[in-house]
Amino acid sequence: MNHHDVDLPSGFLAQKPDNQILQVALCLNKKGENVFFITKNVNLRIKAEILGLQAQNYETSKIKIDELYTGWREVKVSSDKIDKFYKDGRLVLEQQERFYPNEFIVLKDEAGSSKSALTKYSKKDNVLLQIFHQKAQPWGLKPLNTEQKFAIELLLCNNDDIQLVTLIGLSGAGKTILALACGLQKVVEEKVFRRLYIARPIIPILSLRDASSNGLSYLVERFRGQEIFGHITFSKSERSTLAALSSELL
Repeated sequence: MNHHDVDLPSGFLAQKPDNQILQVALCLNKKGENVFFITKNVNLRIKAEILGLQAQNYETSKIKIDELYTGWREVKVSSDKIDKFYKDGRLVLEQQERFYPNEFIVLKDEAGSSKSALTKYSKKDNVLLQIFHQKAQPWGLKPLNTEQKFAIELLLCNNDDIQLVTLIGLSGAGKTILALACGLQKVVEEKVFRRLYIARPIIPILSLRDASSNGLSYLVERFRGQEIFGHITFSKSERSTLAALSSELL
């Protein structure tokens, strides 16, 4: 199929690869084929719709956020155990429940009071520890919710302890800006690294993709038991209701 078989409206530069792909899709559509134009590029989807093509967002329905490993959970304990945690800076929970390395545990009072504590599980010591970077504000960025606090903790941890961090979740949750702020903190302020590399969008790991995974979710499930790995699945967006809805629909 030659992309020159149909003409695009004026203003669509013919030499651009994206527009050449549009030409091929438009040609197939005019020949009666059932064409779906799938891309993560919002501008390209808008162009496709202008040309009368059915445009869809890539990966929208592939990852079921509510079924992914979240990287944190709530556990109800006695008020005395929460007090003990704050006193000792650590807590051993004698229970059957399995925790993953670097998983965050929010201790809640089983009696229903507002008393709580944010902790992180250490597999090495089999103990719940305090969050070291709980008050950190990398490059002036203040966490707006608990999930963002957890993400900052993982991203600022010593590289010998945690070498791989993944953040997945709703648009507007702060994944990108948190990663950037913590990356700049490590490179510019702490000088732990020499360079900060930024790549967008994430290119799916083709060999690991299937109908329910974009590769990244597969990686999360495979690595969650490893001590060098940390993960947070964001369930809360900090965007306005309108902005969050627009991001999802567009």
